[in-house]
Amino acid sequence: MQRVLVTGGAGFIGSHLVEELVRRSYKVRVLDNFFRGKSRNSASCACEVKLVVGDITDPDVVKRAMDGVDCPWGTPRTETGIFPCPYASSPNDLGI
Repeated sequence: MQRVLVTGGAGFIGSHLVEELVRRSYKVRVLDNFFRGKSRNSASCACEVKLVVGDITDPDVVKRAMDGVDCPWGTPRTETGIFPCPYASSPNDLGI
C-alpha cells in the first residue's frame, strides 16, 4: 500500500485529490497550514487521513510530514499563487 503526502490537502483541489486517493485505498497524509484550506473540505474522509498542521516553507515540518511517505503530491498555494513544490509528483506517478 503506497503512502502519499498531499500538501495543501485541505484546499479545494487538494481535498478532491485526497478523496480520490482514499477511494483508491491509498494511505494519505495531508500537510496544510489552513491559510486558504478548510478542515471541512476533507471532512468526508477525515478518519482515514493523517493530518500534519504546518507550513510547507518550514523544513522541519516538511521532514516530519514526509516520514514514511512513498510519494509526495504538491498542491499548496501562497498569497502570490501556487507554491513551487520541488518534490511534487507528476499525475502519471499515481495514475490519477
